[in-house]
Parts: sequence; structure tokens; C-alpha cells
Amino acid sequence: MRSCMGGRLDPGVELLSKPYSREQLAYKIRLMLRGATAPVNIRREDTIAEERPTTAPSATGLRILVVEDHADSREAICEVLAMLGHRPHSAGSGEEALANLHMQAFDVLLTDISLPGMSGVELAHKAIEAVPALRCVFASGRDLPHDAHFPFEWLAVRKPYTGEHIQEILSKLCSRE
Repeated sequence: MRSCMGGRLDPGVELLSKPYSREQLAYKIRLMLRGATAPVNIRREDTIAEERPTTAPSATGLRILVVEDHADSREAICEVLAMLGHRPHSAGSGEEALANLHMQAFDVLLTDISLPGMSGVELAHKAIEAVPALRCVFASGRDLPHDAHFPFEWLAVRKPYTGEHIQEILSKLCSRE
């Protein structure tokens, strides 16, 4: 299979010139998922302006508080959730997450289990005290609390996970209502 013939790209093949930013890569991926194409030479300013939503988020999208101490992972998770039609908000620590819970409403807490300071499990307990209707998803590359008995609705997903995995977990969690 050739991807370039006579200076033209085959259908379905996109070009992203190096160096590129995460925003440019995310923009290009969103375009490809939508079946759209973009100019070959994309300026950073263009991608930032065009990636902002022009319409309100889907009414069916969940408001998800993503708590992950690794900045790149947190950004990637939020990007995937947004592409799935949800409304993610991020926090880098349990303390930051609790502050966010007091400032706005969320449907789901998606937290890493291993956080500096306060663990994700401790965060979930405190979050449920503050917002009893909040549902929790624990994420970890290590052991997950599969057999743990918490006094709240929760599920777990093992890292690394795909957008399909997280959507399946969120659907299961929401179908329990």
C-alpha cells in the first residue's frame, strides 16, 4: 500500500508536519474520526481556535471529574472523554478534586487509585460524603479494588484503557440507576 503518489496522499491518509503539539495531534485525530480533512499546514493558533466547541455539550454527556496526577495522562483522558461526548474537568490531586466538587456539579468521579497525598479510595469516600449521588470509577495500572465493599456505586478500569473501555464502564455505571 502506498500512502503518497505523485505528491498526493491516498484517501484516508493524513499528514501532520513535525514538530507538532498535542493540541494539533488531537485536532487532527478529531477531524479523522469525523471523516473531515484539514489543510496540510496547520498553525497552532488555528487548531486552538477550531478545537473549541461551537455548540453546547451534549445533554446526554456526563460531567466527569478526572483525577490523575500525571499531567499528560490526565489531558489524554479528558480528550477521549470529550470526544465521547462527555464534559470532563480535571484535577491533579485529591485536594484539588475536593475543591472542584464544592464549586460545581459532577455525575462521575474518575480517579486514579494511587495519588500523592490522598489516595483515590480516600478521595472517593470524602467525595461521596460531599455529593452522595456521585458515582465513582477507579482507574489503576496496579491492583483494583474488585472485591472491596464501598457504601457507594463504583466500578474499576485497568490502565491502560481505550475510549471504548471507558465508555463501556460509564454505560454500566449509569445503567445501575
